[in-house]
Amino acid sequence: MSDASEWYELNAPIAMVQNNQYYNLQLQFPWDKTPLSVTSVFNVQTNRWLIPTSPMDLDAKFFRWGNTTGEPEYFFVRGLWMLGVYPKSAPNAGTLTVYYTAMPDPMSVDGDTPGFAQEFQEGILEYAMFDLLSQEEETKKALVHCKRYLEYQESLKKWVGNRTNDRVGGMREAYA
Repeated sequence: MSDASEWYELNAPIAMVQNNQYYNLQLQFPWDKTPLSVTSVFNVQTNRWLIPTSPMDLDAKFFRWGNTTGEPEYFFVRGLWMLGVYPKSAPNAGTLTVYYTAMPDPMSVDGDTPGFAQEFQEGILEYAMFDLLSQEEETKKALVHCKRYLEYQESLKKWVGNRTNDRVGGMREAYA
């Protein structure tokens, strides 16, 4: 459910470097959690959210955008780890705060509970029932629990989507 809904969000600062268009997130973040996606970026200097875009959109809007320097206004992700900004930073000072989703720590001891709202937690039990019945080749019974699990998963995804819509400039808004 965590992977599908991306409910677990973290943030980390990135120090901007003069004339740097790309930042390798693998080198920037303390990756103690498995990252899933970048959701938004905040420019601390301008006190503004960066606008999500793509290199193709930049190509269509701006001539030779890779040569432009100034305060970053747009961001995009290339591949798994490269965060791009436009324009690239002119001064060698400042910070971007990158918000990203990640996998939470596994529940491994008695008393561990999921970090999302209790109303969705029964979905984990439905998944466990689906998995166990599948292993026992009880296909019809397993599919009943699979359907229930998917309903919980979809509800959690909607809840997360509504939670992140409040953030201006988030990737979910731009590509919804």
